Formats: sequence, structure tokens, C-alpha cells
Amino acid sequence: MIWQVKIHPLVFSEDFKKMDNADVQKIIKAIRKKLTVNPLDFGSPLKGNLKDLYKIRVDFYRIIYQVDSE
Repeated sequence: MIWQVKIHPLVFSEDFKKMDNADVQKIIKAIRKKLTVNPLDFGSPLKGNLKDLYKIRVDFYRIIYQVDSE
């Protein structure tokens, strides 16, 4: 099963603009290779009031995401 990944528009308009293009490409590659395949296998669950979120690391960056199985 291929999962659909939705990226918040502010990531493109603000976050990615501040980063090197090489880092942006690494993040996009990680999303395509990991999160579209099985986001629960690759991510680590967060704790506390963030318990519904997961994270993966790409170099110095953390990608925080939520899985909606519907």
C-alpha cells in the first residue's frame, strides 16, 4: 500500500526557502522512500501531549508527522 503524504504549505513557503537545496532534496527523498511506504515502521512515536505524532531524522533535521489511517 502506498501512503499519501500531505506537506503543510508553510513548509514550502517558509522552511524549505531557508535551507540548502541539497538538504531539501534529502528530506523529500526520505519522505518518498520511507513515509509513502510505511510511516509506522520508519518513524518513532513521540510521547506526552505529542503522542499522536511520529518523527524521523534526516541529517540535522527532524520530520514530525501524523498518520491518518482513514
